Amino acid sequence: MWANENFEDIKVGDKIYFYVGNYPPRKELLTVTSVSKAQFKTDYYTWRKSDGKMMGNDYSHARHATEKDIKEIEEANKRSKMKSAIMQFCDKPANLEKLSTEDMCTIHSIIEKCKAQ
Repeated sequence: MWANENFEDIKVGDKIYFYVGNYPPRKELLTVTSVSKAQFKTDYYTWRKSDGKMMGNDYSHARHATEKDIKEIEEANKRSKMKSAIMQFCDKPANLEKLSTEDMCTIHSIIEKCKAQ
């Protein structure tokens, strides 16, 4: 659980970090879309400025996103998209026929390297 963080200085366009405790848990970056005297909003949620708690859910908190958070989550999102694309590509045997022998050797080397770990 995070300590309550004050968001009195929050402005439209700022990024906040939000940990979603689903299974599996995931981290999200949300962009502030509007700010009022006591609250601020992101695309889907409303938060209290005084402590970063989500309105209607006292168990969900936000905090200001750091550069490290932004980089980490963008990297995770990029990795997830690539993983999905690779799985979809390899799921169709006809796609493998499109690869050159050199490409196949590269992929095979990567697979063997992963198996050895």
